[in-house]
Amino acid sequence: MVTQNTDITKNSLVDDFINNVKLPAYNSAVYWNSNYPSYIQSSQLGDRDVSTPTTADIPDSVVTASTIVNVFKAYAKVTTSYRLARSGLILDGGGVSQDSTNVCRLLDSYQVNYVYSDGDVISGNTITANSINSFYTNLRNVAAAAQTTETVIDLRVCHSSCHVSCHSSRGRR
Repeated sequence: MVTQNTDITKNSLVDDFINNVKLPAYNSAVYWNSNYPSYIQSSQLGDRDVSTPTTADIPDSVVTASTIVNVFKAYAKVTTSYRLARSGLILDGGGVSQDSTNVCRLLDSYQVNYVYSDGDVISGNTITANSINSFYTNLRNVAAAAQTTETVIDLRVCHSSCHVSCHSSRGRR
């Protein structure tokens, strides 16, 4: 967390973004492409981790507030691939076994385009501890909304005999 009367460095900016925006999303994931139950469509799951900003993303020249805002908005967007998804085993007759909804790390194609507020970060020429910290909080809150307000992705799967007894033309005769 950025504190008053300390220098804001590229390292501290990146570290604070990771700790305040990325890690809460990362830690919320219950399932991802190498950790999932048999009753979920694993083809829609992504790697647990998402891309992370580095100091190389922030130029060595004079760093403007708008540069910081643009870099971290782009990385906040990738955290929206941590979304609620429904898993379960669809049974004959339409019932569902092991039905649950959890945060999953989905493929990047599930990212959501949100509008992020710059807050006070870009007002004037000075970045204050309060303004950068509130900017991180805003990024996390907006990205977290993808987990709670976006459509729940349905990743339920059919039971083992479903395709034979439920979907084949032979099973419906």
